[in-house]
Amino acid sequence: SMPANGKFGGEFKEGELHSIFFNTGEFHIRENQDARTSQLLSRASATKGKIVIDGFADERGSDELNVYLSEERAKRIKSFLIENGIDQSRIVSVVGRGGVPNGKTYQQYRRSDVRILE
Repeated sequence: SMPANGKFGGEFKEGELHSIFFNTGEFHIRENQDARTSQLLSRASATKGKIVIDGFADERGSDELNVYLSEERAKRIKSFLIENGIDQSRIVSVVGRGGVPNGKTYQQYRRSDVRILE
């Protein structure tokens, strides 16, 4: 398998990707993400594949804070899936990847990526 690159999903390159976005400094799921979370849930429910969750933060804030935020964002999506009937045993990886250096569009890095593997 490919070595983990520490940022974008590590060794899990395949799979159907769903991204859920968060507010600055927060890890609750925003109401404006309902369409994304609904789509994720319907796809996760319709398949039996393993699920991989990576949380991210933008580069602002300390490394310590960004690791914490990214971990909580990943865990929040895990909880959301389990609360909505997805079998916990399918969720094989839940990792906070910390802050992603960027400098322009911070919003795209405040997210959790969910991969549904075949």
